[in-house]
Amino acid sequence: MLTEFLEKAVTMGCDSIEIEYKDGSEWITAFSGFIGYGIGCLDSDKARRIFKEMDELKKKKHVIIGGASYRLFFSKSESFGEWVYQIRMKMDGSQAVGSQRRSHGV
Repeated sequence: MLTEFLEKAVTMGCDSIEIEYKDGSEWITAFSGFIGYGIGCLDSDKARRIFKEMDELKKKKHVIIGGASYRLFFSKSESFGEWVYQIRMKMDGSQAVGSQRRSHGV
């Protein structure tokens, strides 16, 4: 489920997502720079699954999205007494170079 949100964010041109508790639910926002787009809202049962998947991805630190490998960076901060979890995605260097070469016809 978490990788689906990461894929959705990349498809939208975003490079990170945040998961934040508000009003009894976990809200998922995709970010491109400082612009955020709401992409999901989860009840507590689904949120538990997301956090379990996040723990598993923290060990791998990589995910494949659209055939490209992305390195994941995790952080946690406090906002108004609640934790906000951020996952930043960066295309692996070897994948980024390969896609740039293809796009320029090299």
